[in-house]
Amino acid sequence: MNMGNLDFELLAVPEAARLIGVSVSFMNKKRLIGDGCPYRKIGRRVFYDLQDLKDWVGAQRRSHTSES
Repeated sequence: MNMGNLDFELLAVPEAARLIGVSVSFMNKKRLIGDGCPYRKIGRRVFYDLQDLKDWVGAQRRSHTSES
């Protein structure tokens, strides 16, 4: 989404999901349970800031399967 000179880049849910390789349904479920990436709601539409998405994906890093 072209936002001119704003300090953030917003992605619609399908764009964000595609970027990180998950389904739109996954993103929606994570948002619903409060375990997902921070988001912005403008009207009825949901957007993810690219930097927030990068930070959230980075925070999902695990070194073994028993970590929560």
